[in-house]
Amino acid sequence: MGDRLAPTNQIDVYYAAKDVKKEYKVIGHIATAVALGEEASKQRIITKAKSVGADGVIILGMDYTGGEDSGPYSKAEAIQYTKE
Repeated sequence: MGDRLAPTNQIDVYYAAKDVKKEYKVIGHIATAVALGEEASKQRIITKAKSVGADGVIILGMDYTGGEDSGPYSKAEAIQYTKE
């Protein structure tokens, strides 16, 4: 959910916003099921971020959908650097 820009080939991966040393803006939010494992989930986040034109992603961790069939999902913010 968010903005769509020209696709990118390179994505920087962060695990905390404080680790991003460049100025940036959040251009969208990404969520993906963890059913196939954490690494597969991370790769799906990176693939989605590339397709929407992000420069990087901040992996926010896992959450659960809730309800009887609750399942884990990974969530992340897609970011675009505002200054080089």
